[in-house]
Amino acid sequence: MKILRIYSKLPPFFGGMENHIRYLTEYQKDNGIQVNIFFNQGNKLSAHDVQILGAVPLHRIRPQFIGILFFYFGIMLHLLFNRTKVDLVHIHGDWSSLLFARCIKKLTQSSKIIFSFHGSAEHYTLLKKKMLTQMAKQADRVFCTGYNSFLVLKHHPGSIFQPSGIDPVFFEKKSVEKNKIITIITVASLSKVKNLATIISIAAKFPQLVFIIAGEGPERKAIESLIKRKDLTNVSVPGHFGKQELAELLQAAHIFLMSSLEEGTSTAVLEAMACGLPLVCSDAGGLSRFLEDGKHGFFIRDPKDVDAYCRLIKELTDSRDRMKSFGLANREFAKAFSWSSVGKQITEKMLDAQN
Repeated sequence: MKILRIYSKLPPFFGGMENHIRYLTEYQKDNGIQVNIFFNQGNKLSAHDVQILGAVPLHRIRPQFIGILFFYFGIMLHLLFNRTKVDLVHIHGDWSSLLFARCIKKLTQSSKIIFSFHGSAEHYTLLKKKMLTQMAKQADRVFCTGYNSFLVLKHHPGSIFQPSGIDPVFFEKKSVEKNKIITIITVASLSKVKNLATIISIAAKFPQLVFIIAGEGPERKAIESLIKRKDLTNVSVPGHFGKQELAELLQAAHIFLMSSLEEGTSTAVLEAMACGLPLVCSDAGGLSRFLEDGKHGFFIRDPKDVDAYCRLIKELTDSRDRMKSFGLANREFAKAFSWSSVGKQITEKMLDAQN
């Protein structure tokens, strides 16, 4: 079995999609499947991977659609001059990533196209939803990491709701003591879609609590400037952490807070659950469709409703027993999303699409 996997970025770029591709690829290789990756920026995961137009960081081009076009033109040129035969082509991205799917399928003589839609379609216009559903018809199997995206694509006969997986390190019980002051942690790329200004507004309402915003991204300076303008001393933005350090940081905290405007299914949420944290999250990606409000945490419909977050945070911090019960339920629930389980599920469904 030979799979060609396509996405523009690989680690050391950090993000849910990049980690998803790395862990899925490693799982499949460990199980005897040959996987080659076409990418633009990052490091090869194996000697067989191919960097396309590596001299130009295509993800920086705006509008983003132009960078995607260049990436896929580069792929087709490479395949024209370097004939490659594969069994499956696995494309990761949004609807525009499928524009050249049929051409790539023909050039590689593959039997099936697999598409993983990692984004969120919940704020798509009707036109974009129509384009997504039309483009998805080119794929034989569609994996949706977010439930709201699945609802848009559920009429596709090969559509499956499949969140990403959790690295084993987040399940390890470490000898980490909880912070003495109640700590509320957010793990996210520092970008506008994460709506981090709302978290800073929440922190201003709870000067007695500690807030940590872990991650890196283009909005870092703006976030730090906002914290300074509000003269907050209970909020820190310590940057990006390796998975071992991040697991310890999560286990020392008390509540996981997410304010995203849109998500697939947030890998950061799943990692926090594996570390036994209760959730107070926006309902981005349709979290409340597969997590139970009042059992795993609380979910807010309006991601900018500061008062709603504050009310629910207070409800949790006033009851240590409830925080503990949510945390225990979350740790148990997260086991279904270990990479050993998710990698197996995705691979079996990919291979099933070939039959």
